[in-house]
Amino acid sequence: MFTILLVEDSSAIRAIVRQQLLGLKMREVVMAANGQEALNILKKRDDIDAVISDWHMEPMDGLSFCTAVQKNPRLKGRQLPVIFITADPKLADDDTRDKVMESARRLGIVDIVTKPFTQDALRAALSKGLGFQV
Repeated sequence: MFTILLVEDSSAIRAIVRQQLLGLKMREVVMAANGQEALNILKKRDDIDAVISDWHMEPMDGLSFCTAVQKNPRLKGRQLPVIFITADPKLADDDTRDKVMESARRLGIVDIVTKPFTQDALRAALSKGLGFQV
């Protein structure tokens, strides 16, 4: 179906989200531990359909990763939907999340899902980002 790039600094969360994505019948889940690793993967692979990225990571967080994708001439033109996953309690509030999304959309971010989340929440965000019912 789709190839997803999963960017998450916690190996435990990567394993959980990977299983959720495979349960949604994704073709492949490519994993990176931070934004810099993800950027390097995107430079080498043209088959990534969407990115699910943690917001807060070191040394390159999700926002810095999205900004780097937009600035990279090779990657800039790709229509690559990004879904942020975060444990930030402020973003669990719908009004706060909506305000953040207003500025995040220009970086290709299509949705923010707060941890912990269900497979159905992930499915809804992917469907929104891919424009296809997952």
